[in-house]
Formats: sequence, structure tokens, C-alpha cells
Amino acid sequence: MSIKMLAATARCSAATEVAASSDPLSALYPASVSVATHSGHITQITSDDMHEHQTAFLTEDEHRFITAVRDNIGNVDTRIANDPALLDKLTRAYGEARRWGLIREDVLADFLCLEMEAPGFHRNAAIQAWLGEPGASPDDRFADLMDVLRKKSQQLGENT
Repeated sequence: MSIKMLAATARCSAATEVAASSDPLSALYPASVSVATHSGHITQITSDDMHEHQTAFLTEDEHRFITAVRDNIGNVDTRIANDPALLDKLTRAYGEARRWGLIREDVLADFLCLEMEAPGFHRNAAIQAWLGEPGASPDDRFADLMDVLRKKSQQLGENT
């Protein structure tokens, strides 16, 4: 893991707490997508993951979610917030997260934030191997990854 990715994880934690408390994602999908939820988390989606061309067709609620993430990132890191292409970058990252099979809003928010701090992190072979491990959902695998990154970031902070 790179130092940049570890530092980004610490900043992402604060930004995703508020974004993840937004409306549940179950209302974010078009009528053609069947969504089952439990306790505010999506438990099943019966459609293919989003593809890049579909990001142009995000629902209003998906745009609100992405905008909420953008605003929360801006509250934590003004350097990123001043990027005029931030919303477009977040929208593309959202599509990428969905292609990985991520559906929980807290995980999606973490993915979006980390992608802004460490662009292309998900293309790293070690990250791809971790996310592709069998036995857990993509959301659980990514949440585990974020836990590891946060712990390493804290350890680095304690050693400086």
C-alpha cells in the first residue's frame, strides 16, 4: 500500500460518515432494477452492474448521493473540492464502484473518496486480488480493505 493511499484513507473517513447517512440507496435505481433492502442496506440487485455508458443515465437520487459525497469531500479537503471536474470524476468513480459490485452506501462513499485521493487505486493488482477473493461480498471485501488501510494510516500517524 502506498503512503498516499494510506493518508487518503484517513481523510476519507471523515468525508464518508456524513455521505453514508444520506437517504438509502434503494431509492436510487430505475424501475427496471429490482432492489431488496434490509436495515437501509441493499441486499440484492437483480440487474447487471452499471457500465460506463450508463453513468449518463443516473437517477436524480444517485446524483444527489454523488453530490453529497462531493460536498463532504470538500468539507475535508479543499484542494480536491476546488477541482472543477470533481463531480464528473465522482460520477465515473461511482460507475466503476458499481462495476466492482459495490452497493452499500458507506462503501460506495469510501470508494468515491479514495478514488479522488488516489486515482486508479482499484487498478492496483493487489487491490484487484483482494477485491476478487471468494467468500465475501464485494462490499465486505472493500470494507475490510478500508479497515486495513485505516489501521495502517493510524500506525503511520503514531510513528511520526
